[in-house]
Amino acid sequence: MVPDSVRRVAHYRHWHYAAWAAGVGAAVGLIAGAAAPIDCADCDRPSRGTVVLLGTGAGAAAGGFLGFLWGLSNPRYETTTPGAPSP
Repeated sequence: MVPDSVRRVAHYRHWHYAAWAAGVGAAVGLIAGAAAPIDCADCDRPSRGTVVLLGTGAGAAAGGFLGFLWGLSNPRYETTTPGAPSP
């Protein structure tokens, strides 16, 4: 275990996590939109394409947002030698 005095935050991978989570969210939204029931007794029935498009977009947006936050909460550290100046 390395004490905090010899390591510092190097970077955050928030965009990396956001991209992966947006892709997974889009896939889940696509499947959910394709499987969603669209029957409605008292309204205009939306087309299947509209439901799939909205499900995919909503899944990608939610996944991207959560992935961005997940990346911000997981910093990457680099070790430094004790007594050396920080770059």
